[in-house]
Amino acid sequence: MATYTGSGDDLETGLLSGERVRKDDPRISALGALDELSSSIGLVAALLPETCSDIPPELLRTQSKLFRIGMWIATTVDSPARKKLVSEGIPGTAEIEAWIDRIDTRLPSLRELILPAGDKSAAAAHMARAICRRTERNLVILMSDPICGGDEAFGEIQVYLNRLSDYLFSVARYCNKQAGIEEEVWAGLTE
Repeated sequence: MATYTGSGDDLETGLLSGERVRKDDPRISALGALDELSSSIGLVAALLPETCSDIPPELLRTQSKLFRIGMWIATTVDSPARKKLVSEGIPGTAEIEAWIDRIDTRLPSLRELILPAGDKSAAAAHMARAICRRTERNLVILMSDPICGGDEAFGEIQVYLNRLSDYLFSVARYCNKQAGIEEEVWAGLTE
């Protein structure tokens, strides 16, 4: 089977539920951001030092959940494909909150704004966090689209993405701590 199909050469692409939509459709923008997010999380996992061995399985699990979220976005509410997704459920936030709580107990309290920098793995986690925030914004745009606006699943997905960005922030801080790099505090308006 060839990697290319040519089916997208007409400025359209197919959704999981079978419809063809333009490549500038809000659903495709959201799916593209989700793909970038998953790829950036893969980069974080590849750059993690051995001292962060508990993080890669969480990142892999997150990538799998992002694929499921993509399936929700790529199906219309009343399609047969959506009925199968309903039985499997939407990824929840409780697991991510537990991960954040575990990591945060290993970190000093944060009372100032920090710059997204430091170790390579921390910088990659900060980049993934920023991509996650953009993905969430794309989903909010999609939620106001007349075709998708009534999809209640998107509200739960938005909360999941919001919490995921918090987790990636904690991962970035933890990577810097494990690498022995002090966080760079933003000097604010005094510069």
